[in-house]
Amino acid sequence: MTTIAIVGAGRGLGVAAARKFGAEGFDIALISRSQEHVDALAADLTRHGLTARGYAAIVKDSTAMASAPDQAGQELGPIEIVQYSLNTRTRVPPPIAGLRPSPTWPNPLACTPVVMSSTANSWLPNTRSAARVMR
Repeated sequence: MTTIAIVGAGRGLGVAAARKFGAEGFDIALISRSQEHVDALAADLTRHGLTARGYAAIVKDSTAMASAPDQAGQELGPIEIVQYSLNTRTRVPPPIAGLRPSPTWPNPLACTPVVMSSTANSWLPNTRSAARVMR
């Protein structure tokens, strides 16, 4: 079986993608900051007949982001797709004209590219090994 990893899994876009890909036969690896959160999402998806597991990892923590793909790949199978859907709503984004540093993200413009790059570096080796042409 093949797996989709949803990084930044949440009840909106993350669960919608999980349901769609799960219906197509994908197993689902849900990655978020809170193990309790992803376990609840995985339990809900499992109740609907899908195979899903949760993995806690903070995207700014390179060690956690490096171990999550390995663990997910071992438990669920090859990871073919990674959906990156981080949500920064809890850190109210400033208006574009008045960008300012925040306590949690020193530079609002720099955080997303850095975190996306870290995510790609963590998950790319796993997706390459599972790559296939999808028609």
